[in-house]
Amino acid sequence: MKKVVLSVAITIASIAAATAQPTLIAATNTPLAGDVNVAHLLDSNSVAVGASGATVTWNFGSVVDTATDTTRFLSCTSTPYCDSFSGANLASFDGSDYTYIVTSAAKVTAIGGHSGSDFIHFTDPKDFIRFPFTYNNSWVDTASVPFSGASIDFVDSNTADAYGTLVLPSGTYSNALRVHTVTHEDIVFGGVPMSSSRTESYSWYAPGIRTPLMIIDLDTTGTGMLHLNQARYYTTSGATTGVNDAQTITSGLNIFPNPAINLVHITFNLATTADASVIISDLTGRTIATIAGNGLVKGANDLSYSVSELPAGVYILQLHTAEGNTTQKFVVSK
Repeated sequence: MKKVVLSVAITIASIAAATAQPTLIAATNTPLAGDVNVAHLLDSNSVAVGASGATVTWNFGSVVDTATDTTRFLSCTSTPYCDSFSGANLASFDGSDYTYIVTSAAKVTAIGGHSGSDFIHFTDPKDFIRFPFTYNNSWVDTASVPFSGASIDFVDSNTADAYGTLVLPSGTYSNALRVHTVTHEDIVFGGVPMSSSRTESYSWYAPGIRTPLMIIDLDTTGTGMLHLNQARYYTTSGATTGVNDAQTITSGLNIFPNPAINLVHITFNLATTADASVIISDLTGRTIATIAGNGLVKGANDLSYSVSELPAGVYILQLHTAEGNTTQKFVVSK
């Protein structure tokens, strides 16, 4: 009899452990420098958001991705524009654009970014996630992004509306927490809203995994009906040995002397010259020089560039290739 009672107790405890409400915390759910996240984009007809509530099972095990996007997380100080984003300790890099992030025990927050030649400083930072966070918890965040004399203002309402088992092609996660986010977006000019939209997203997380497991975005502007906009699940290669992962894409990039007075030498290797270019810019994003086409060769490249006419200061060298982009700073000293 005691054995039967003990067996039942163990079974109940096992079920309870398997269905316990997951809680997201900063120590295990904050991205780290060196993380490489791959978004697997899905056919919009192949997914549905599924049920809310406790101990739900969402089965996306048979979905097929149609494309992938890669995002690398870097330490802020290893990126070219960190000095322009005070307080940032992390940055994400998608191959062309940087987003600058502040992480803490309470939340993960975007404070701005760099795209093309533009610096974007959020006048109201945007929280990606807050901690601790568990089933039935909720929070509201506002954010504002300036552009061309106007701003894009966001209000995000976030609720952990479900937990349970999430089945993906990458594996099964028995302790997934789903977050339902409703976003109201206004384009504001001169203090007057010019246009508005409403979107919803469903994001799945699990304790100990530093990237969302899956995100489904829906457009609910106007009618309030759900129109699927985008869906993707994520895989990650985990932390890497180097903090500036963007610099491992192309081998052997080196700039010397650094600091330089009259001339800098730039050396690197290229697997192919297709879509390859070298761009030198200042910290405002203004392009100083572009080297492309016949100036580059497959294999080893050794370029020289005169900096004698440049004012003293910090400059950015960007190496663009078919495999990805690499960025390094150098200093001109007079």
